[in-house]
Parts: sequence; C-alpha cells; structure tokens
Amino acid sequence: MNNKKIKLISFILIFALILLTVYIVFVLNNKDNKPDKEDPYSNLNIQSNTKAFDIKLDSAMLIIEEGNKFTISTNNKYISLTEEDNKIKINEKDHFSFKNSSALRITVPKNYNFTDLNIVSDSGFINIENLKADRLSLQLKAGSLVLNDVIVNDKLTIIGGAGTIDVTNGNVNNLNLNVGVGNCNISAILKGNSVIEAGVGQLNIDLLDSIDNYKIKLTKGIGDITINDTKITDNNTAFNGNKNISLVGGIGPISITSK
Repeated sequence: MNNKKIKLISFILIFALILLTVYIVFVLNNKDNKPDKEDPYSNLNIQSNTKAFDIKLDSAMLIIEEGNKFTISTNNKYISLTEEDNKIKINEKDHFSFKNSSALRITVPKNYNFTDLNIVSDSGFINIENLKADRLSLQLKAGSLVLNDVIVNDKLTIIGGAGTIDVTNGNVNNLNLNVGVGNCNISAILKGNSVIEAGVGQLNIDLLDSIDNYKIKLTKGIGDITINDTKITDNNTAFNGNKNISLVGGIGPISITSK
C-alpha cells in the first residue's frame, strides 16, 4: 500500500473518530434533550397585562405548562425580557455553550388565553401543554416540538426544521403546517382550512372526529398515502365535509386515520 493510500485511510479514521467523539459528547451525554443538572431559576417580571408574546430562543428549551398563576422564569443569563409595541418580547442572545440545562419556563393559569404567541427556536426542545391561544406560530430550525392539549381559535402555524413534531389532543382552527425533516404526528380536530406540506419523513394524522366532516385534497409526493388503511394511488379529493385539508406529499409515507 503506497503512502498516499495510507494517509487517506488515516485521515478518514481520524475524521470518523472526531465525529464519534462529538456524537458521544453532544448526543449521548444529553439524551432526550433533558438537563442532568439545572442552574437556579430566576423570575422575569412583567408590568403589562398584554397577552401577546414574541419569543426568540437560540438553544434554550421552552416549557409552557399549566400553573396556579402566570410566571416566567429562566436559568439562562442570555435571556432577556422587554415590553414594547404592546407585546412582551423575550429574546435569547446568540452564544455557544456545552451545557444542555438552559430553559425558559412559563406557567399559565387554567383559563389563560394568549392573543398572539410567536415562537422562533434555533436549536432547542419545545414542550407546550394545556395552552389556549387565538394565534400560535412556531418556527423551528432544529429540535423537537411537543404540543399537548392545545386549543388554537384562529390560526396555528408550524414551520418545521430538522426534528420531530408531535401534536396530541389538539383542537385547532386553520392549521398551516410545513413539516421539514423528521417524523410528524398530529392528533387533533382540524377546523376551518388547513394546509399541510409534508417534508422528509413519516407523517401521521389522526383526526379526532369523523372523516366525513372533512374535505381532503391530496397531492402525492414520494411515498404511500393511506386514509383509514385505504391506499390513495392518484392526486385526489376525498370526502365532502366542511372542514378543508389541503395535503401536499413529500418524501415518506403519509397515514390519515379518524374516529
């Protein structure tokens, strides 16, 4: 074996070792995106009664959950809060960190209703539970999204990046979903006019009411589309209900089920 081949093989082995080391440090040591040890939290106080929020996060996790009162807290020194233009603006300054324990936590009382909640996340995990909003917008570059027991009255927008999307027990009006790269599971009642663009990965839609309530316009991509286990072979419009879904296939299988 000549010297050039030996050098090439050595370079490949070193590069593979570097990738393995990075994987161990960033993935295995931070399994499930959960912090091993969190720094103390401090409250971010607000003076306004507005229910409109803009949240921009770099790498911090976002957790929104039901609580006894409205609170905002964080253990990330790069997160700041301002009040302007009749909105609460929460921003995480760009920074580099090896830690995976940074989070923004928001608790909301049972009957609290956001008017506008806009969330942009570059690389963090988002978990939202028991939330009501008129308009909810989520834009993800990388990271996982979990929505559980979410009611959206006017419009829900989800722009996926690289990561999984899971919506369970939702009640949503006018869903606009662009999946991105990664598996997506939607379990919800979809009202109004919904537009869904599948990305790369598996898309599962479980409609929590009768399929006869829907009118579904299908545009096939690469991968099978099934509705209640019936395979759809061509671009088609199925059913004739008053809830509209326009679905554009991507790369990967799509399954639609209903009650």
